[in-house]
Amino acid sequence: MAAESEGEHCELVKYCPAIVARHRFDQMLEQVERGETVLIHQGGRVIAQFSPPTERPDVDSKSLLFLERVAELRDGEPTNATREEILAWRHEGHKR
Repeated sequence: MAAESEGEHCELVKYCPAIVARHRFDQMLEQVERGETVLIHQGGRVIAQFSPPTERPDVDSKSLLFLERVAELRDGEPTNATREEILAWRHEGHKR
């Protein structure tokens, strides 16, 4: 079943019995990653909905800077960071 969403794109909605969902959870997650919504039904009624997130989680600027720094380090660029600095970075961006 497909539903038109603001005329821009179609959102795919799939229905799956609960007993099948239990055995095919990996496949359902793949469908959700592709942008599809999966409705789980049992006893003639929908009991759960799996769908992609509607918006990006709120990330503060300090956390974003930390993530950018980690990405730079993961690109294989050499760094002069000490062991103590790396251990201190573990808690950057945590809410206090």
